[in-house]
Amino acid sequence: MKLYFAWVEKAEKFNPEIHEREDEYIFNLKINQREGGIAIAQIEVLNPKHGLLQQGRYKYCYISYREAQKNHLLFKGALIGMPIKIDGEVVCLQFTSASEDHFKKLQDVYQTLKKPPFFDELFMDEHARDEPVEALEARPALYYFCRKTGDIRLSGFFEGTSHIDLGENFYRDSLKVEVGQAPLCAVDVVLSAQWKQQAEGYQDLSPLIEAQFPEGLVNTLTGKDLTAKWWKAGERIGHSAYWIEESELEEVNPPSTGGLNLYPKSSVAVWQADEEGGEKRQICFKRSWYKPTLKIGWNYRQKRQETLNFTLNHLTQNLLPDNQRRLKLKLSLQNIVGENHRWRPLHSYTQGFNVVYMNTVYTCLTSHISADTFESKLWQKKGNNSHVHEQAGRSSFFLTDRGFEAFKHAVEIARTHLAASARAITIKIMGDFEQLHHITTDHTVTLQDDRLPGGTVTGKVIGYNLQADGKTGRRFVHISLGVAIGLDQRSIELPAPVSEDGYVEAGFCTADYQVIPEEYGKTISGIIYKHWYDQQPTAGVLYPYALTASDIVCNLSVENNAVHQNQHIFIHQYPKCSNPKAALREIPTDIRLEMLNLSSWETLKHEIFVDIPEPWSAPQHINLQSL
Repeated sequence: MKLYFAWVEKAEKFNPEIHEREDEYIFNLKINQREGGIAIAQIEVLNPKHGLLQQGRYKYCYISYREAQKNHLLFKGALIGMPIKIDGEVVCLQFTSASEDHFKKLQDVYQTLKKPPFFDELFMDEHARDEPVEALEARPALYYFCRKTGDIRLSGFFEGTSHIDLGENFYRDSLKVEVGQAPLCAVDVVLSAQWKQQAEGYQDLSPLIEAQFPEGLVNTLTGKDLTAKWWKAGERIGHSAYWIEESELEEVNPPSTGGLNLYPKSSVAVWQADEEGGEKRQICFKRSWYKPTLKIGWNYRQKRQETLNFTLNHLTQNLLPDNQRRLKLKLSLQNIVGENHRWRPLHSYTQGFNVVYMNTVYTCLTSHISADTFESKLWQKKGNNSHVHEQAGRSSFFLTDRGFEAFKHAVEIARTHLAASARAITIKIMGDFEQLHHITTDHTVTLQDDRLPGGTVTGKVIGYNLQADGKTGRRFVHISLGVAIGLDQRSIELPAPVSEDGYVEAGFCTADYQVIPEEYGKTISGIIYKHWYDQQPTAGVLYPYALTASDIVCNLSVENNAVHQNQHIFIHQYPKCSNPKAALREIPTDIRLEMLNLSSWETLKHEIFVDIPEPWSAPQHINLQSL
C-alpha cells in the first residue's frame, strides 16, 4: 500500500487519478481522532524553508493510498501554519480535518436536532441556545466529524453506523484492558421551575347584591346616603388587588302591585312632634328603589417554585463490589411561561420550528437565519399564544402537558449520564494498517480473545491512531474501544424524535396529543414512571381563571335594610322620640363586601416526587460473569 500527498485548493474535489501524486514525500504519518473531536494529521516532510502560509501557496491537502488497483482517500485537511517539530531537514506539519464551513455544518446539524423530546429550550440559558452541545444533553451520542469529507452527524455511545467484526485479526500482544470508574448506580434529579403566577379577570357582583334584597332591587329609606357611599368607577377596594370597573346605582320606579304592595314608595307612617309637648303630626319617609351595577376587576400575582424529584437507577454488572456511586443532578427550567419561544433576530431557524411573535404562534416554513425584522413570508401563522397566559395563571407547572414534557426530557438527561458512565472498560488493540485504515469513531468493533470474559467483546471506537513509520516501514493502527457493562442484551440505538406517548403543549408542535390519565406512563426511550396527578399544590389560589363572583366575595352583608329601618322608626316615634327622622339617620343602609384575599406570599413552594419503578440498563458489550 502506497501513500500519496497532494496540495490542493480548498474547494477542489478529490479525484483518485489526479491526486495520486507525491507533492511531499511522507517520511512519517500519524492520524489521530478522539470521539467527539476532529481528526488531526501529522506528516514529516522535507523542510520547505519558507513560510507555509505565504500568498499563492496551497494550504489544503489530500492524503490517499493505493489499494486493490485504486487510489482511496484517507484524509482531507487544512494546514495549521506553524510546524510542531523541526528536526534538521525534516519538519512535522499538522492538518485539521475541520472544513472551512465546519461551524456552519455543525449549526445545520444542530438545527435538525432542535425537536422534542430530546431537545427542550426550557432547560437552556438564553445565551446558550445556539450552542450545538446543547442538543446532546438528552442524547447518548456525540458529534462525529468525518476526516475525509468534513461532514458531521451523530454517533451513539454504544453503536456506530458501521460495524467491524475483527475476530482475532489483531496483534495479540497489543491487547490492553483498562478499568475506569465504576458506573453510576443512580442519578438523583431535582428539577425546579419558578414563575410568577399571574391572572386577572372581571366579575359582576350585581346579581349577588340583588339577591340580598327579597324584592330584587336595592331599597332603603336613606337613599341619599346610600347613593353618596356607592362605589365609584376606577377606585380600588382598600389596598387589595380589586378595583371598581363599572358602577352605577340607578334609581327606578318599580311597578305598582296593587294590594300586594310589594314595592312601597314610602315608609310606615309614624308620629312626630315639632317640639316637646308641641303639635304632633304623622309623617312618612321616601323609600328609594335602585337597580345596582357593580363590576369589579381583580389581579393575582404570586411567586411560585415547584420542584420535581426522581431517581433513575442503573442496572449494571458488578465491576466493583458494593458500588454506591451516584450523581445528584440539579436542573432549573428557564422562563416556563413561554418567553424562550420568542422570535429573535439574527437567529438560525429550521423548518417546522415554532416561535411567538406579537403574541401569535408561527411555524417556520423554510430554514433560514432571521433578519433584523420579522419576515412573515417565511412563517405560517398557527394561532394565538394562549398557552403563555394559561401557564402564567396556573398554580402548578409539572401537572400540565408542558410540565410532563419537561419531566420526560429530564429523564433522558439522567439516562444520558448513566449511559456515559456505563462504558467503564476501555480495551486497546493494535492492527494492520491495510486492514484498519478506514476505521473511524463512528464504528463499533467486535473482537474475540480467549483471555477476555466470554471470549467475545464489542465496543464503540472512542479513539484511533493511524501510523506509517518511515524509519521502520511499519504501518499500524491503534484503536481504543469503550465497552459498556450493562445487563441489557439489546443494542440501544439513537432514538429519533417520534410522536407516540408525547406530552406536548398545544400550539408548539406539529400535532397535539391527549394526556391519558393512566397510572403509569413511558418515556420515548421506554423508561416507565408513575403519574403524579394526586400531588396537587394546596396553597394560594389554585385556579384563578375559574374564580366566580361567589368565590371572590367571601361575605356580602346588608345592614339596616328598609324593613329594619321601618321597625326602628316605628319604635322611636312620638312619644318615645319626638324626631323619628333623627332616629333614621342613626341607621343608614350599608352594603358591605368582604373579598377573597388575593395578597401574595413571598414564594409558595410545592414539591412533587415521581416514582420510576424499574432501573435502566446499557447494552452488555462484555459478560463479566462468563468463564
